[in-house]
Amino acid sequence: MFGKKKNFKSTELYLGKEAKFFGNLFVEGSAIVEGEVEGERVEVKGELFVGKAGKIRAKNMEVGSVISQGEIVVEKISGERVELKAGAKFVGDVECKILVVEEGAKINGRILQDVQAQNKS
Repeated sequence: MFGKKKNFKSTELYLGKEAKFFGNLFVEGSAIVEGEVEGERVEVKGELFVGKAGKIRAKNMEVGSVISQGEIVVEKISGERVELKAGAKFVGDVECKILVVEEGAKINGRILQDVQAQNKS
């Protein structure tokens, strides 16, 4: 699904292709979204994987890290690492330490990185 083999044993949420979730979403571990999520706030403490058919629309997203092949529309996403794979669509502001955008991914928004914190590590 995402190229590399991932350890999904700690996955606390799996939302299938035909599933739709409306409301605020809070996950302590990792989550896989193949369906649709729409809400004011999405918070995933671990890794969030958004599949090709996955769609997330939220005002604010806070993640440990995200790997997306799908569509994310937010006012702002913040996290340690944001990775947009080829074919991914992202609209909104990104605030992260590490941003990876593969060729073929589409991004429309502002990118905010804490360059001073990166230089200290």
